[in-house]
Amino acid sequence: MGDYGTIINDTGEFDWEGNIYDTLFQKQFDLADPALRPTEQEGMDDLLIVKSWGVTTKETDQSPEA
Repeated sequence: MGDYGTIINDTGEFDWEGNIYDTLFQKQFDLADPALRPTEQEGMDDLLIVKSWGVTTKETDQSPEA
């Protein structure tokens, strides 16, 4: 929990870079800065927007067999 990093496009693997709960990470950013905190929007509880750049699609096997 709290890990961040990037996805390797060729393999789809997560390349771990760090953790937001790490002391070094918290020293680099002022977590009290309002710009780093989520904002609440009234009447928008059912809306979720996710942005991803450089994402590609791949065909997958949809069978129930492992």
